[in-house]
Amino acid sequence: MKEKPKEICYICKRGFMDYELHKHHIRPKVFGGVNKDRITICVGCHKYLHRIINQKIANLLKNTPISFFTECIASCKKELG
Repeated sequence: MKEKPKEICYICKRGFMDYELHKHHIRPKVFGGVNKDRITICVGCHKYLHRIINQKIANLLKNTPISFFTECIASCKKELG
């Protein structure tokens, strides 16, 4: 007898077994995300979500003034030089 799915992916709403799901931090932990702010999503949706996030970050950086990057370089030089 086949086991029934136990959890639903937050994004695609399909049912999955526990081992087919990931807990995704809504805000990345490196930017202050906490474990209580997570959603349960399937592996496919998780990969796709990160692709979208990375594209959006790249677009933000493309539109960031060059001064932001030169200020970062200056800060590194000051701290390390």
